Amino acid sequence: MRIKNIEISNFRSIDVGSIECGDVTILIGRNNHGKSNILAALDFFCGAGAKCKPNDFFKSNDARASELWVEVTFENLSTQESNTFSKYVSSTGQLKVRKKAVLDDNDNINISYHGWLSEPKISWLKSEYTNTKKGELVKELLDLLLKDTRYSKDSVSQAQKSYIENNIDSIEFEYTLEDGNFLGRANVASGILPDTFLIPAIRDLNEETKAKTNTLFGRLLNRAMGEMAKADEGFRKVKEDLAKIVEKLNKANNGKDERPQQLKDLESNLEKELEDWDIKLGVKVTPPDIEKIFELGTALEVDDGVVTLAEEKGNGLQRAIIFALTRSWAKALRQKDPEEITPRGASESVYLLIEEPELYLHPHAQKVLAKSLRGIANTLHHQVFLCSHSPIFIDISKYRDIAIVEKKNKSSPSSIRQSKIQLFEGEGNKERKNKFNLGHWINPERAEMFFARKVILVEGATEKVLLPYLAEKLGVYDPTISIVDTGSKFNLSVYMELAGSFEIPHIALHDEDPVDDKLEGDKLKSAQKTYAINSQLLELRKKTNTQIEMVKPEFEILCGVSKSQGKSKGKPLAAMDHFEQLVAKDYPDELTNLVKRLYD
Repeated sequence: MRIKNIEISNFRSIDVGSIECGDVTILIGRNNHGKSNILAALDFFCGAGAKCKPNDFFKSNDARASELWVEVTFENLSTQESNTFSKYVSSTGQLKVRKKAVLDDNDNINISYHGWLSEPKISWLKSEYTNTKKGELVKELLDLLLKDTRYSKDSVSQAQKSYIENNIDSIEFEYTLEDGNFLGRANVASGILPDTFLIPAIRDLNEETKAKTNTLFGRLLNRAMGEMAKADEGFRKVKEDLAKIVEKLNKANNGKDERPQQLKDLESNLEKELEDWDIKLGVKVTPPDIEKIFELGTALEVDDGVVTLAEEKGNGLQRAIIFALTRSWAKALRQKDPEEITPRGASESVYLLIEEPELYLHPHAQKVLAKSLRGIANTLHHQVFLCSHSPIFIDISKYRDIAIVEKKNKSSPSSIRQSKIQLFEGEGNKERKNKFNLGHWINPERAEMFFARKVILVEGATEKVLLPYLAEKLGVYDPTISIVDTGSKFNLSVYMELAGSFEIPHIALHDEDPVDDKLEGDKLKSAQKTYAINSQLLELRKKTNTQIEMVKPEFEILCGVSKSQGKSKGKPLAAMDHFEQLVAKDYPDELTNLVKRLYD
C-alpha cells in the first residue's frame, strides 16, 4: 500500500498543506520551518494509539484551532489490503482515510478515523439504498436477482455490486467522507494501517536497543524468539523444563504438598497474622514467559577494538546501528510466511520516517545510507520519508520526490512547494533527458540548488570555478548562492524550468555566441542552432520567472582569456591563472558589474 498524497490541516505549524509522495519523499528547507511536523503528522496518522496534545493544534493570532486532521490517499493496495478496506476502495483502486482530532474547551481531545466512500451518483446504487420490496426495486436490479432469491439487503447489495462491475465505464462516482468511524469501530484503523518507524534527529540508542516490544531491537528479538519457539527443539525443552520447575512450587491437584518447607512456612505465618479474617492463603507461582527473560538482561555489544555496549560508542556509530536495526526489521517483515487473506488483516506496508539521516555520518557513509534507503524504498510495500539538509540524499533526476518546506516569517504557517511539471514530456525529449541524468551522475552536487537562497545557472566549468573566486575578491561573495554548472547552453532551459517550478530565485548566465559569417556547412548550422537558443531562453523566462544575463560575445573573451590559453590549459585553469595575476581594481568594468549583479 503506497502513499500517493498526504493532506494536513491545522497540525502544528501547518495551516493547510498537501504533499505528493514518491518512493522516497525528501523534505528540505531551513531549520524550524516545519519539515519534522510533516513526519510527525504521518506518524500521528499511522501510529497505533498515537495521541496529540493541545499544542499540536495550529495557532494563529493567539487563536488555537479546535480541529486538526491528517488525510492520506493510498494506492497500489495488496490483495490483503483490498480485502480489508474493500468498503472504501474507489473504482480506481485508491483508498482515502482521515484521522481527526477535536479539542474541546477543557483541553480534552477526541480522536477518530473516517474513510472516504466512493459511491455512484445514481441513488439506487448507493450503499444506503435499503429498498428490498420486489415491486419497488428498479428493473436494472431486478434483472440481476434470481427468482428464488429473498429480497434481503445483502441480495440487493450483491445486485448493486454486479451492476456496477458490468457498467463501470458509464457510471459516475463521487467521494463522500463518512460520518461514522472507519470500518465501523473507533480507532480500529490504528491496528491495521501500515507500520511507521519514526527515527528523530536526536535518538537515545540506550532506549532503542532495549529488548522491549516497542523498540526496533525488541521487535527483532521478539520475532526471533517466536521463530525459535516454533523451530528450535532446545528452546522448546528449556520452556518445558522451566514449567516443571515452577510446577514443583505449587500445590499438586491430588492433595499432596511436596513444596519446599520455606513456602509452607511463609503461608502458615501469613495465615496466623490474618487469623481474625478466617481465610486460607496460598502462594501461587505462575510459569514466566521465557521470552520475557530477554527483556531483563539483553543488550547489544560492539567490538571495534574495545568491547562495550553499543550506547557507549560514538554518535555516528550509534546512528548507524539504528539504521541497521531499521533495515533488519524491514527485511524481517518481508520474510514472514504468507498468511491467509482475512477480512480485517493488518496492512503489510512499512513507512520509514527519518529526520536528518546525515547526522553524525561521514560523507561517504551518507552515500552508503542514501543508497540503502533507496533500496528499501524499492522493496515491495515500503516507502521512505526524509527530512534532510544534505544534497547527498537528493536524486535530482527524481525531482518530483522533492518538497521544499518553508515559512515566510517565524509567525507564518509552513508552506510546501513541489514541482508539478514534467520536464521531459512529449517526443524528442529522450536526448534531453539523457543529458540531464548524465549530468546528475557526473556532477551530483547540482542538487545543492534546492538548498540555495538563489541559484546562478551557468553553461560550464569556467563560470562555476571563476565566479565565486571573483566575487570573493570583489567582496560580494555570498555562500547561500549556488553556482550550478548545467553542462551546456542546451541544458539551461531544463534547469530554468526546474528552478522555476520550485519557485527558487535564479539567474541564467549564458554567452551570446554570435554566428561567424566565415563558417560554412555543418559548422554554420551548428553555430546557428546555438545562437537560436538565445531567443528560446528569453521566451522561456516569462514562464519560469528567470533573470537572464547574456554575455557578449562570450564569457572567456569578457574575462580576457585567450583561446590559445584555453586550448593549452583548459578554460577553467587558464581563467584562474589569468586572474591570479590581477587585483580586483584591474578587472574589466563590465565583468565587475556582472559579478556584482549576479551576487546582488
